[in-house]
Amino acid sequence: MQANRKYISLINIFLVSLSLLGLQVALTRVFSVLFWYHFAFLVISLALLGFTGGGLILYLFREKLLDKENLILWLSNCFFGISVLFLIPVLTRIPLSTELIDDFSSVHFTFIAFILITLIPFIFAGFTISFILDRNQTNINLFYFANLLGSGIGCWLIIWILDYLGGGPSGVIISGIIALIASFIQSINLKKKYVLISVFILLFSVIAFLNQNRLFWIDNYKFYPKISKSEIILRRWNSLNCVDVFKNPMHFGLWAISKKYNGPKPEQLGVVIDSWAATSIFKVQREDKQPSFNEIECYKHEIFDYLPASFVYTMIRPENALIIGVGGGVDVLAALNYEVKDITAVDINPLIIEAVKDDFREYSGYIYHHPRVKVFVAEGRHFLQMQGNKKYDLLQLSGVDTYTASQAGAFALSENYIYTKEAFQLYLDHLEPDGILTMTRWLFQPPRHTLRICVIAYEAMKSRGIEKPENNIVIIASGIFSVIVIRKKPFTEEDSFQIALSCFEKRFTPIYLPHAAKYRKPLMESSSEHNLKEVLDNPMNSVFKSSKYNINAFYDFFEAENKEEFIKNYPFNITLCTDNNPFFFEHEKWSNLLKEKHIFFKKASGQMLLMITIISVLLIGGVFLLIPFFMKRLNLSIPFQLYFAGLGLSYILIETVLIQRFILFLGHPVYALSVIIAVLLSSSGLGSYFSDKIRWDLSRKISIAILSIVLLCMLLVFFLSSVFSYFLYSPLWVRILISVAILLPLGFCMGIPFPSGISRISKISESLLPHAWLLNAYASVLGSGVCLIIAMSLGFNAVIVISAIIYLISLFSIRRVIQ
Repeated sequence: MQANRKYISLINIFLVSLSLLGLQVALTRVFSVLFWYHFAFLVISLALLGFTGGGLILYLFREKLLDKENLILWLSNCFFGISVLFLIPVLTRIPLSTELIDDFSSVHFTFIAFILITLIPFIFAGFTISFILDRNQTNINLFYFANLLGSGIGCWLIIWILDYLGGGPSGVIISGIIALIASFIQSINLKKKYVLISVFILLFSVIAFLNQNRLFWIDNYKFYPKISKSEIILRRWNSLNCVDVFKNPMHFGLWAISKKYNGPKPEQLGVVIDSWAATSIFKVQREDKQPSFNEIECYKHEIFDYLPASFVYTMIRPENALIIGVGGGVDVLAALNYEVKDITAVDINPLIIEAVKDDFREYSGYIYHHPRVKVFVAEGRHFLQMQGNKKYDLLQLSGVDTYTASQAGAFALSENYIYTKEAFQLYLDHLEPDGILTMTRWLFQPPRHTLRICVIAYEAMKSRGIEKPENNIVIIASGIFSVIVIRKKPFTEEDSFQIALSCFEKRFTPIYLPHAAKYRKPLMESSSEHNLKEVLDNPMNSVFKSSKYNINAFYDFFEAENKEEFIKNYPFNITLCTDNNPFFFEHEKWSNLLKEKHIFFKKASGQMLLMITIISVLLIGGVFLLIPFFMKRLNLSIPFQLYFAGLGLSYILIETVLIQRFILFLGHPVYALSVIIAVLLSSSGLGSYFSDKIRWDLSRKISIAILSIVLLCMLLVFFLSSVFSYFLYSPLWVRILISVAILLPLGFCMGIPFPSGISRISKISESLLPHAWLLNAYASVLGSGVCLIIAMSLGFNAVIVISAIIYLISLFSIRRVIQ
């Protein structure tokens, strides 16, 4: 006798949804290591595109599949799980790099093949979910609830797996195992041979998991020079990134050291994050295990006098310092070298802190155990906000970025809240009256990152009552790195003169000095001219040499009477970054999409890769979408099409943008991703479940739900920032409860319209559900890309407002049909 079909199907859709969400998050990590952070965005598009493909298969073959429900679901789950297990071995053998993508005219077949291969497991998962929903239309509320609840729990589970069971490959494998467990449960209603096959495949997947370092190893493709597996001393994954510690005879990490330095270079280990962002662990010779407070001699080295990041110590000898993004501890060593008494070291990445503090504690001289050093694992800006009124003599951020994907990477391009106007206001508020903020950034020709920091710092200082911010900034350069120094107290002409002398002595280039406009040309032609020539001649800058803008753009900006006009006419996007639009690293203008190349990739820019990815996915999905229109079958009417497409588009817009907004409030990308996805999907599931219990007529039920969504969206636009500010200093558990309280009613209301619409069309014909599902999924694919474009162009609030408008259009469409 067969087990109850209803409960088997409920467990099936729950497990497949759980596995699918886990796979999305895990692939974000894998894609960031394999390729670049831009491709992490591709994951959510492919997942939603898989729903579209699965819905299409059901649409085309529905009548033939109905009589073989158990066997079809078993096969779909098996193929889903198996294709997931083979995904990493196959993808790591595809020679995909950004060099294959130059512009819209040269999207190579390799890139399309990469998309299609990655799409396979998502299509099987999408088919399983859509088929189960189709076969249970009379209980659509309950099954849609199981679908959303599984996705919400899957997000929590995969984060735990990534943090404690080995990272990206582990997450992918376990996602496949969960799908295979679903196939095993489905086989209960089949012959014994199917049960045995399911058990055999499960055992194979467990063996694969236990041998993942051999079967699922991901080579370090991006970092230069390429690091072989044999050179990697330690590799660790978590939900944030992949960290490799490797032998470093080339001394990577001594960034832009002055050419004047001819002394010995300390032995060091290299550390690379997601195969790209690098830091170092210096070897320190010590005898004891427990350094005393006054023991600093062993940490001293003359090399620090010639590292540009340490140049700030020629201007100030701080008593205390806060270093954000400490990595392997080079800046901490520099602070000890200059006898700073109180050093607070902060890094968001626990893997690097653990490596230095535990695995390589003897090698590093117990630097993170020194009595003068207090180490914290936290997001830098959030840590600073939690310090109350504490002030520092020195606040240092040396190249705090990774060009990798965060846990929210599947939902974002590259947001960074440490380079916004609000962040700089916070930095200024936590400086002593003579305190200094210093940042190290890439310097390109024409300037981009460094000049954008000047724009942000200028506005932040203006808002804090500093009349002439141009007198509070100094910029020096060495090689292709710049150091921006911002002091609360203005620099005098004597200060500028002494800084120039120090630069000449150490062969650094003074790029911008206050009060130096009248003699800047002689300054640039001074004894540091060779270093400026090195900056201009660097191969990374060769693409831009024809530009009329040059390194003196800093003077041009500060001297410009109309700064808005200068920013508007500048060839790159150097507009002010705010918490509503924190895309600091995306400096190419949309108007120059076909003209400019990415700094590192030498090919397509970040926006170009985004557009190519969106267009490629939409074209593939468009083929899925057009097929129903060319077949002589019963299709949804235009109002219903607008309704289901609008629901998919607006839901993904809101989900994506809320993940971005809550990163700062919750203090960590993993908290934002897990809380938003879990609460929003689970509460939407509750909304779906209880929508059948609400005894209103259909028109009233949908109208109240959508109007409530619109109202809640407007409340988010006007009051979310105020709520964040008020509760920002609360303990994490309080902030999570506040987040749940904000999201729960919104998610509940967002879970009502879709199953309510399905119940309406099922009365017309049960065969219409695949078409509705297909439209909803394809619109979600569109929304995942559109959200990024709108956010980068207009800000996060604009995304929420546009989502509310789309919901109103959907309401108007469905009311016309019902009435």
